[in-house]
Amino acid sequence: MSMREDYLAVIGFSLLASVADMLGGWLAVALGERFERKLVYFIGFGAGFLLSVTVLDIFPEALEGFGAAPLLVVLGYFLIFLFEQTPLGFHAHDHGPREHVSEMLPVTHAASLAIFIGLFIHSFFDGLAIAAAIGVRSALAVPILVGILTHKVPGTFSLSAVLLASTGKKRVAFLGAIGVALATMVGALLSLLVGHLNDLWMKGILAVAAGTFVYVAATELIPTVNESGRKGARTSVLLGAASFFLISRLLGWLGVH
Repeated sequence: MSMREDYLAVIGFSLLASVADMLGGWLAVALGERFERKLVYFIGFGAGFLLSVTVLDIFPEALEGFGAAPLLVVLGYFLIFLFEQTPLGFHAHDHGPREHVSEMLPVTHAASLAIFIGLFIHSFFDGLAIAAAIGVRSALAVPILVGILTHKVPGTFSLSAVLLASTGKKRVAFLGAIGVALATMVGALLSLLVGHLNDLWMKGILAVAAGTFVYVAATELIPTVNESGRKGARTSVLLGAASFFLISRLLGWLGVH
């Protein structure tokens, strides 16, 4: 694609991801517990899809002709690990309500801020991944976007629920989701600008993003599904993986490369 087409694709895809961020915040403010009971199924589906697209699509693409990719994958994993550890001693990015989101973490203002910062950084990496995928191979961007969309709604739902519990203000809770959405846009545009300077940057960004996705899917989402104890949630993980294969087949059938 031309530079202009790249920019249009990045803006369109990152806007979709940002809308998912805001949707999660709106669901927390407008529906609360009514949607919360179904959240674990979204988490399971997102885990299965994201892990599949990372291992089967992003890894091979990043590794091709780029020997530093494995090191950058590990770096991406530990970057998110370090960013999500706060002085308060808990993960700043948690998708996993057990019974009620507001009970899963302390709901002090400091805790809410830490959760927001963790999710903001993670969404920035989501934006980087979207633009890098478009820059490397346009067909790769579609499954990556789907994987990102499936875990964004649970993430900002949890964030907004905790902000609502700590402040009692729906406006603040929704503004938190908007802030996370902006991080996605910033990451995508920055990745595109840097990538046009050097194609290897795109490969590097993709490898780092792969590490962050492995962390989210395998270290956060799947354990959350297991802790829920719901058989249907575990089935949703398999459905997420199967959906990746279906989308990959469909893209191949449509001749998208």
